[in-house]
Amino acid sequence: MVPNRKLFRHISTVLTIHDLNALHEDKPEEEQLRSVRHVQKMIDQSDVVVCISEFTRKDVETHCNLGRTRLKVIPNGINPLAAPRASVLTYKPERPFLFGIGYVNRKKNFHTLVELLHRLEGWEVVISGRLDEPEYIASIQEEIERLGLTDRFHLTGPVSEEEKSWYLHHCTAFVHPSLAEGFGLPVLEAMSAGKPVFLSDKTSLPEIGGDAAFYFRNFKPDYMAEVLHDGLEKFNTNQMESVVKSHANSFSWGRTADAYARIYKSLL
Repeated sequence: MVPNRKLFRHISTVLTIHDLNALHEDKPEEEQLRSVRHVQKMIDQSDVVVCISEFTRKDVETHCNLGRTRLKVIPNGINPLAAPRASVLTYKPERPFLFGIGYVNRKKNFHTLVELLHRLEGWEVVISGRLDEPEYIASIQEEIERLGLTDRFHLTGPVSEEEKSWYLHHCTAFVHPSLAEGFGLPVLEAMSAGKPVFLSDKTSLPEIGGDAAFYFRNFKPDYMAEVLHDGLEKFNTNQMESVVKSHANSFSWGRTADAYARIYKSLL
């Protein structure tokens, strides 16, 4: 909760904004405006605003009035992955597999992977995360059945940290075709496991993945299959495992904490 300046004039406030994703999710205009008004109200009660990515910063500068409030960008860090444990798996793939994780809703765009898998013989797709939108989940499952992929496309639901780590360490590649991200932490987790990552080129993802990732510029299945094939070939030919691990390690909670500490000290 943001303090009310009228009651707590002596309290300095640091506000962290993760995203303005409502602007990028094809929401009704009134819902977008309501979201921005809510953020603006919190900005008006803050001394410093921190954004977790340059993309979020640009959104805030474009759609909000900062006035005299200072604005900083401090990226998130990543935690070490838990020890991978096959004994706790909800589902254990029997073939090479693509892995994705996140709330399974329209924003995450996971349905595009069904047609992609239809073009990949001998592969599986495993998607973990909360099954967020019943109608969207039903549409994915209908498409899976229509294309005869019920034994190769798996929605596991939420998984433990140990399961997530196992999937990240054993997948052939990580896929994240999301349409709206303020940051994209799973991308860096996959990179920390030395995996090739395939992302959409939307919102903050190109900033987080950088040159160490591969990007879907559109979601036509033949094109996605081509990006996947070419990216895996490049990753393996150029032995990019150390490159992606190094990129992930450049995001540190220690550096994040130090940057916040400097802000807090400046407000004393």
